[in-house]
Amino acid sequence: MVRGLLVFVVVLLGFAGSGWAQENDATANASEAGEVRAQIEDQFEAMAERLALTDDQRVALEPILQAQFADNRAILESHGLDQQSENPASRQERRALFRELRQRNQQTQAQVAEILSEEQMVVYRELQAERRDRMRERVRNARDD
Repeated sequence: MVRGLLVFVVVLLGFAGSGWAQENDATANASEAGEVRAQIEDQFEAMAERLALTDDQRVALEPILQAQFADNRAILESHGLDQQSENPASRQERRALFRELRQRNQQTQAQVAEILSEEQMVVYRELQAERRDRMRERVRNARDD
C-alpha cells in the first residue's frame, strides 16, 4: 500500500524514480541518487524539446523544477514516507499529504506560467497529463505485484 502510494506521489510530481535508499549502503545510495539525477535530467531534456524551450527559458525553469522536487521530497519525508516505510498511511494522512503536494504543484504551475508562452503551457499541461497517466498505470501494476 505505502509502496503504491509512493509510486503514485513520485510520478505525480513528474519524476520517475526516487532518491531514497538505505543509509547503511552508501554505494546503493550513490548509485540510486545518480540514476535519479539522470532520469530527472532526461525528463527535463525531453520536456525542453517538446516545449521548444529557448535557452533563457531553460535557465529559468531548471531551478524552479529542482526546487519543486526538493520541496516535494521534504513533504514526503515530513509525512514519514520513504521506500522503507512499512506503515500504511491513513486516509487522513494521505489527504494531508496530497493537499500539501497539490499546493506546491500549484505554486510551480504559476511560476512556470510566467516563463512559458500560452502555447507552451498547453503542451506543458499535456505533459503533466501524460505523466499522471503513466503514474496511474504504475500504481495499478504495483497493486498487482
